[in-house]
Amino acid sequence: MRVFLTVNPRLVAGARFQTVRAMVTALDRLTDLVVVPLDRIDFRRGRVEGWRRAPGGRFERIGMLTPRGALWINYSDGFYLDPVALGFPGPGAFLAAQHALYEDALASGRIDRVVNTPAAERATLKLWLAGAGRSVPGVIPSYRLAVGSASVMRARLERLRTRLGPIVVKPDWGGAGQGVVLVDSADAARAFAAKHASDPARVHPLEHWCVQPRVAGDEKRFWFTGDACVDARVLVRRPPPWDPHAPASARIERYWFDDGSEAKPGKRATRRDDGVAQFLRDRTVAIAVWRASGLEVGCVDLIGDRVNEINGAGTTFTQYRHWTRVADARPALVAWVRGLVRQCGGGTDAPAVEAARLRRIRP
Repeated sequence: MRVFLTVNPRLVAGARFQTVRAMVTALDRLTDLVVVPLDRIDFRRGRVEGWRRAPGGRFERIGMLTPRGALWINYSDGFYLDPVALGFPGPGAFLAAQHALYEDALASGRIDRVVNTPAAERATLKLWLAGAGRSVPGVIPSYRLAVGSASVMRARLERLRTRLGPIVVKPDWGGAGQGVVLVDSADAARAFAAKHASDPARVHPLEHWCVQPRVAGDEKRFWFTGDACVDARVLVRRPPPWDPHAPASARIERYWFDDGSEAKPGKRATRRDDGVAQFLRDRTVAIAVWRASGLEVGCVDLIGDRVNEINGAGTTFTQYRHWTRVADARPALVAWVRGLVRQCGGGTDAPAVEAARLRRIRP
């Protein structure tokens, strides 16, 4: 059974990337795995440069080929790459080409299943929260800011700021806090509009902006595989992405109660009871948004008790505090990948081998 896995190009160059390496190890033992660096795809011809896993954590180039197989896992959307260097006019066209590649592979029958599907990955765009995701309870209100003239953009920002207070403006597609701006004054609105104004006829539909009210609170991340929430972490007093001089988070902790207990009515409240109850409320909100998105692997992020954004392809399933691993959801990810292979008609290896592998990647 042949499986394709789209990855960050740095993986085949030797980067550690523990999450995707755990996936590669599991898939390589079960399938005929072809690793595809995202920057080595010929989108016009629908061909990819394939690589195989080699001893010592290395990768060996196979060559260019047309993807044909049972499964294609998209685990990198490339927001970190320069689309112009890859021959695209901008990021919107690059992302649209990725979606078209997977949709064509499915429609032609060359690939039986894609994870995450392009339709589901569209839920990771910030403006999904302003559209289809708007009706899901617990979502931070989100609004569209279309690229246009400076005067039109400034007027839209000022109206939203008057209504919502200080606002945060984010690219529709992006990650790692890149391009996130706080607009908390008329001068900030004027500066943002002047910098990003453009002829709307030349702007790709995926290159507009998402606006949210500034929300205070700790950042909580809930990891998902399939329909299950498998782990979570919290960044206490996370510094805002628009302030490069802000101090680092005070604490990074695992955010999970293994016993699944709930605060019992009539029982004297304790700090742990309060924590369990809040965790259960947050997890319920995250699950509702996750199920509405249609994604199969990724995470849901909350600021305080409201959903801030959703992440799919490329989600890291670990969290570190300096060199200490605080949370590790890779065992659940590996188990899900193995189940996915079985669903697609692939093989399995002995339970003892699987147990040994999971032990090796635990903290």
